[in-house]
Amino acid sequence: MVSVNAHHFCHFCNFCILLHHFIGLHIIYVYYVYADFNI
Repeated sequence: MVSVNAHHFCHFCNFCILLHHFIGLHIIYVYYVYADFNI
């Protein structure tokens, strides 16, 4: 039971890392597009 919980927690952590990575890339993309429009 403990190993199953750890396994699910690990997947959740990986999902959070991917989500943060995607959001970070999205913010950088929006920032570059916004900077392009300002120039």
